[in-house]
Amino acid sequence: MKKYVLKLSYCLGILLFCGCSSSSVFKSYPSQVNPYIKSVSSGQVIKYDKVFKNQFDSNDAVLYAMEKARLEQIQNLTTNSLEYYKLAIAIIKEIDNKAVISASDTGAQASAVALNDNAIPYKPPGYERVALRQMQSMNYLAKGDLEGASVEVRAANNEDKRAKVAHEKEIAKARSSVDEAKKDADVSSFNNVYAEMNKAVGGVKSSFLNAYTYYYSGIIYELAKSPNDAYIDYKRALEIAPNNVYIISDVIRLAKSLGMREDYKKYKKVYSGFEIDPPNPNMGVLVVLFEDGFVKQKDSIDIPIPYFGADTIVPITCPIYQPPWHQANTLMLKTAGGISLESKSICSVTDLAVKSLQEALPAILARVVIRGLAKATAAKQMSDAGGGWGSLVATIYNVITESADRRSWLSLPDNAQLIRTYIAPGSHELNFTIGYESRSHNVVVEPNKITIVRVIKTNGLMYINTLY
Repeated sequence: MKKYVLKLSYCLGILLFCGCSSSSVFKSYPSQVNPYIKSVSSGQVIKYDKVFKNQFDSNDAVLYAMEKARLEQIQNLTTNSLEYYKLAIAIIKEIDNKAVISASDTGAQASAVALNDNAIPYKPPGYERVALRQMQSMNYLAKGDLEGASVEVRAANNEDKRAKVAHEKEIAKARSSVDEAKKDADVSSFNNVYAEMNKAVGGVKSSFLNAYTYYYSGIIYELAKSPNDAYIDYKRALEIAPNNVYIISDVIRLAKSLGMREDYKKYKKVYSGFEIDPPNPNMGVLVVLFEDGFVKQKDSIDIPIPYFGADTIVPITCPIYQPPWHQANTLMLKTAGGISLESKSICSVTDLAVKSLQEALPAILARVVIRGLAKATAAKQMSDAGGGWGSLVATIYNVITESADRRSWLSLPDNAQLIRTYIAPGSHELNFTIGYESRSHNVVVEPNKITIVRVIKTNGLMYINTLY
């Protein structure tokens, strides 16, 4: 008995050591972030100097930086948000600049086999990298720095390209690993578990193609007097969100003004009746960017994996997205001047998050099989050597260590929507309504210029600010 108590103590010591470098190994990531999301949703003042104070030297540092920046941004603390997005961008650059696998990476992979995937340093997936750049661009825009905002939208487009190349390489590598894994285990139960989740995002092309980012970058290009670039990104947004009437109108408008005759003819035929001309010269343009709710969080699920050689079944805990899904709100805009419009969907961030997990499943499966086999082999050896006490040690170890990787950027919106209209120059009181909740916001519109208002709906409040 004493012998196995010592072994158990040794195992726990390893766990504590690994836990020091990654704060999500033992405590689920959502449980760390949700109290702050709840505070923002209820309008509580958060002492941001203490938020995630001890986590910026952990494996999840980039994730904590993005969360803190976004929470501050929601509450209009632009300067602080700007700095933490900069920190997140710097950490990502450090991750990307690693030319070879370092000793720490090798150790993290080994810890993932012994413990769980939370031991692996967090690397933001493509959709989060793109969103990071867009969010930072909005901070620059809120400060009146159009050049800084333009730099970030170009960076967002580069992240899109990088994500596509990286994704193709990762998929090829993961498929090879899965083929090896199938030699050791029956993975049919794993595939069956994700069937419903995969069906939910069957129509999503990829996790890193974001119509909200493309449309936003189109606005920035228009502000920077680069209509050709704006037209390109509006068209990209339309390819992903082909039914958004506001995007349709902008694409047709620019096709006409830029002399894109073939495009104009094509779009007029496909989208007849959507062209909106200004009612008179010198009108202003009002764009409302509506970010609704918070992105869905991952659940965890136990999946039994039968192993051929070990003649046993090992339950492995994995991340999964499960219904119910968020019911999108609709933002209503009314003005004393007679404008009455409702927002139209442009992007489901939750769909991108689910698609991202779907794309990562081959790599997750490969690690699951390796970890399960290692634990099954260790359990058998302990049981053979120590009988009941050996089995007890192995069971306790597996219970303590087995945990799904539920990390993701949780303060992103569930979905994004759009309103765009012409509006007379001058001072306006904008009345926004979501369900039974209403708020007013004053703006001053200048002739022949774009005014951008951002509305963020948390679970309990509406935050409104004029971006530009």
